[in-house]
Amino acid sequence: MQTLTDKEAMDWCKQWPLKFEFDSEGSLCPFTDGKAYRVDISKMQWRDLLPTATSVAFLGSRTGELFCGGLVWIRRMGITSPDWERVALRTLERFRMGYGENRSIEVARAHLFRNDESSDVATVLLLAMLAEWDTIFVPPSGDWVAFIGHNDHITVNAKSAEIAEDLRPSLETWGPTTSTVPRTFY
Repeated sequence: MQTLTDKEAMDWCKQWPLKFEFDSEGSLCPFTDGKAYRVDISKMQWRDLLPTATSVAFLGSRTGELFCGGLVWIRRMGITSPDWERVALRTLERFRMGYGENRSIEVARAHLFRNDESSDVATVLLLAMLAEWDTIFVPPSGDWVAFIGHNDHITVNAKSAEIAEDLRPSLETWGPTTSTVPRTFY
């Protein structure tokens, strides 16, 4: 794992093959020609959050051997209970120290993972879900983006309707999906 500042994460997202665009406030813009699905996780049992985080990490991979890595970018914190957030933040800080990262999460909020770090991606996604942080997961292909929102939703925005339909069966294992395209991702 490598940690990145917001600027470094934005630069990574703008490179080929991703070529993502951001609005004037630095929020990731969704694919305009694509399709998005939203899953409500508000009624999900806490025990189901770990398999859900792992499923987000492996979304589109089909098997662990096909996992390609990706970027987990915590975009906004300080939204929910300060007590819960302190626990998740402390755990994430210790996790990052294991990689030799001593900068605060406020300085480097993005985490870039290699293809052999799938469990680590799931770990950071799980902490983001538990703390209800607005978080983006971007696979290196750039075929889709997953947004985990503090409002108990996971939104997956795909580049094309074909990619979205390919991902939909995996998304439906988390619960019913609704088709929606957000304005921006935090």
